[in-house]
Amino acid sequence: VNDMFTQMTGYLPDDVIGHTPRILKSGTTPPEQYKVLWQTITAGKEWSGELANRKKNGQLYWQEMRIRPLRSADGSVTGFLEACQDISDRRKHEENLLYLSTHDALTGIYNRAFFDAEMSRIAARRDFPVSIIIGDIDGLKQINDTCGHEEGDRAIRRAAESILAAVRMGDVVARIGGDEFCVLLPNTDEETALTVVQR
Repeated sequence: VNDMFTQMTGYLPDDVIGHTPRILKSGTTPPEQYKVLWQTITAGKEWSGELANRKKNGQLYWQEMRIRPLRSADGSVTGFLEACQDISDRRKHEENLLYLSTHDALTGIYNRAFFDAEMSRIAARRDFPVSIIIGDIDGLKQINDTCGHEEGDRAIRRAAESILAAVRMGDVVARIGGDEFCVLLPNTDEETALTVVQR
């Protein structure tokens, strides 16, 4: 336990000396990952990877770590040394990039890339019947020109919220262009699609 560990976790030496690293366990890491970790280091090999842990205050954080066995003169494993760093900011940035790759930044609904990928998946699975509803906002240019782009953005967000409220849980709502929206209704015949359109 060094000063960096205390800064990263909030635990003082007296809080952790005599305890196992389980004190940091977040409950979000799959048990299989811990199993592989322990099998590796107890076999005398080095393990490296990323784990989600919890600070003393309960806050979740991500650690990149390397654990290597410590050996006695006769070669037997006597303990383990862990070197780690907090990578929470990097993980948050990666998760944000992943989110933005499939979601529209303005509305939070799916974007054109996700919609196209979902269409390909449905076609590959031959998951028919499928219905598609396409619509746009009439007069958005006039709203932008007379009231400003902030009002236009507000209209786009309101449209997205209204569409989401009108569809079913498994339907895919995407913004596919400036003021264009598309709803993908898997396993939906024309009659059911018309009901959704009316809503």
